Amino acid sequence: MSTIIFDGDDTLWELQPLDDRAMDAFSLLLQKELGTSPEKTRQELIQIDASHVEKFGFGELRFRHSMLSLYERLCLELKQPAIADVKTQISNIAVTVSTVAPKPMDGARDVLAELCLRRRLLLYSGGAKELQVQKLQNLGLDIFFRHMYFCGTKNVANLERIVSENRLLPRTTWMVGNSLRCSSFNLI
Repeated sequence: MSTIIFDGDDTLWELQPLDDRAMDAFSLLLQKELGTSPEKTRQELIQIDASHVEKFGFGELRFRHSMLSLYERLCLELKQPAIADVKTQISNIAVTVSTVAPKPMDGARDVLAELCLRRRLLLYSGGAKELQVQKLQNLGLDIFFRHMYFCGTKNVANLERIVSENRLLPRTTWMVGNSLRCSSFNLI
C-alpha cells in the first residue's frame, strides 16, 4: 500500500491568513507607537522571524520573540524607551496565531476521506504537538491519519526517522504540502 505524508499548516488548513493579520496588526501598532513604516516593519519582521525558525521552531513562541526583538531593536535605533504596555499588546497579537481557529482548506476533508480508503495517510507537521493535535481535532481531520508526527523544525533527520519507523519505500511514498523537499520522494 502506498503512503501519503501530508503537511498540516497551509496544506490542510489556512495558517497564513492568521499570520498575515498578526503581522499587519503588529506593523500598525509600531507605526502608531514609533512612527515606522508598516511595509518596512512587515518586511523586517519576515526576515527576523525566518532567522528564528531554526532556534525556536514554528509557533507562537517564535512569532512573539521575533516581534518583541524587532520592537526592542527599533526602540534602540530611534532612542525611544520600550514600553511594557506595548510589549503586552505585541504578545497579545502574537498569541492570535495559535488561539484563533484556522479554516480548513476547501475540500480537505473530502480528499482525506477518499484517500484514506486506499492509502496510508501520515501527517508530518511543524509546531507544538498539543496545538497541532487540537487543530486537527477541531477540524475533524485527525481521524484520517494512521500516524501523526510533530516537530519544532522539519528536517531530513526527522523525515528519515518517519520513513524508517513506518518502513516506507520512496517509490511508493508521496509528500503533499509545502514541507521539506527530499529528492528521493515523489512531491506534490
